[in-house]
Amino acid sequence: MDTTPVSALLFDLDGTLVDTRRDITDSLNEALSRVGRPPRTIDEVTTFIGDGVRELFSKALGPGHLEHLDRCCDLFIRHYSQHCADHVILYPGVTDVLAHFSHKRLAMVTNKPEHHSRLILKALKLESFFPVLIGGDTLPERKPSPLPLLKAAEQLRVDPARTVMVGDNTGDISAARAAGMISCGLTYGYRSGHDLSLEKPDFLLDHLTELRRVLS
Repeated sequence: MDTTPVSALLFDLDGTLVDTRRDITDSLNEALSRVGRPPRTIDEVTTFIGDGVRELFSKALGPGHLEHLDRCCDLFIRHYSQHCADHVILYPGVTDVLAHFSHKRLAMVTNKPEHHSRLILKALKLESFFPVLIGGDTLPERKPSPLPLLKAAEQLRVDPARTVMVGDNTGDISAARAAGMISCGLTYGYRSGHDLSLEKPDFLLDHLTELRRVLS
């Protein structure tokens, strides 16, 4: 099978490299309890993740309780900063794949706040792989806007057309397309493979290790 040559790889974080659902759920429920709202299950929270903290709580609170939105976001950020790596799980093969592509230019582009992302990478000893990290609060726009991807390519000094965005969310795929990049969707993350297939990514993989088969 022919492989697609690339100069750089951009990776999403949650649902792509790591499973952060338990820590997010714990911090979210801590915030909800402080404003008198009932807890959410990890399965519910999984469907809320991917579009930033405000959207997380917009969904968790529901339309009738958005007066608590700002307070919940503040409570969450403070609690999660202390507990974002308590139960985080690295998906199988992640370190091997990053090492395999370490001769390429790598960056992380996530909608998670930059501070939390750096804490998780440090806890998992992955920070050395990512000289560039664009978080959800790094720029005025986040995915599905192409701006974070294009900024990462600019900082890496690579051609967007020879850059691949790897993620589990529909926003990763649409952002890559808008940025003129190669898109790679993963079926094992927080979104189903069926949803990603509707976005028609250039690649749709069941395991991160398959990147070695399709990219060079």
